[in-house]
Amino acid sequence: MSGGETSQDVQELEAKKMEAKREQENRISGAKEFLDVLHSLSDHSLDDSMFPQIKQVVKENDLNKPEGQEIIKKILLNNANKIKKIIGFAEDKDSGQKRTTGLFDFLKHYKKTDARLKHDLDNIFVTVRANLSLFLYFAKNGQDIDVDSLDRVLIKWDRCLVGVEDILLRIISETEVVPEYNSGLNIETIGGAINYFANDELAKIILFSKEPDSAYKKIKYKEFESVGLEEWDKIKEELGDRQIAGNDGLVGNFILNALRNSLKDRVESDHINLSVSIKGGWFVMRVQDDGKGIPSKFLQKGYTEKDETTGEEKEIYIFHEGASGTGSSGIGLADFDTRLASVGGELYVVSKPKYAKEDGLVRFQYGSTPEKANEVEFDQNLEHGTVFEIRLPITQKQK
Repeated sequence: MSGGETSQDVQELEAKKMEAKREQENRISGAKEFLDVLHSLSDHSLDDSMFPQIKQVVKENDLNKPEGQEIIKKILLNNANKIKKIIGFAEDKDSGQKRTTGLFDFLKHYKKTDARLKHDLDNIFVTVRANLSLFLYFAKNGQDIDVDSLDRVLIKWDRCLVGVEDILLRIISETEVVPEYNSGLNIETIGGAINYFANDELAKIILFSKEPDSAYKKIKYKEFESVGLEEWDKIKEELGDRQIAGNDGLVGNFILNALRNSLKDRVESDHINLSVSIKGGWFVMRVQDDGKGIPSKFLQKGYTEKDETTGEEKEIYIFHEGASGTGSSGIGLADFDTRLASVGGELYVVSKPKYAKEDGLVRFQYGSTPEKANEVEFDQNLEHGTVFEIRLPITQKQK
């Protein structure tokens, strides 16, 4: 004991440490439970997975007819306990239903996860949760499911899934994706999330771009080229019976963060392009913009000074937690490099700064070698801009 410290002080300190440890263990246990439920509801490789089943039914049936409605209701009732786990339930003395903490309440309970949820998911999650609750109620009471509401949930689900999954993964570990969740990338989920961003989320950003605190006041003048459904189908065809290593939440959330960042006014971009391809044994995703670029000092991990290159520049912490003020790095690179490497992936950042004087292109790589970083393509016609590229190994599906 140090001077002035009593045995009671030591005991209280130890008790606080034990309580903090138990709370962290409970957080991790809860995160794993919710990840398992999300997986069982969303995995396209599972025959009885709810959302893939519903999407297939919507394609093949007229939900305005009784036959289609009955199929949907049956699927919902078969997954009632999983839906309850997601949405949570208040105590019901009549039915004996005990109060359960839903996924939304679980994430809102902790300061860091609440901040990450508010960053861009809060409204989407609230809508999905409310509609799932109504669907389950209607199914139990033999009432028809509103077709338009169901369509809205199906459109939002993949976007909601990748964001929430990434938050849960970071509860378990901030620096890696533990092996049990390196379950492989699902093209349908990633494509669905990006499609929602391009067609719905982007429209909402534009709608609110006139707000005084908007970071996207000039967004209506920018051009964004996304990946079409045909391109995703081509990737699926090329994959055949192989799979892409990684995790939907890890990869999808990063790409969406990179896209949102490239569209912000401070990046000074006019054109933003997302592309996907298969090169050799790798699946490649690239976000390229023609903005002002990133000086080399900002690609150093731990760098937290303000950019003095331009007087109007705000803080840019490329690899630092909390740059956006919402518990996020803004670009989503806080520990992303090590997390991507934990699933066998590689991260590359190549930039040509507009204001800072640099000797050639600025390059960063993690999980690879400087030689491979030099192979990353950069459009030489661009006077300035940045490329974020991630590569994920393609492997044989586990039987």
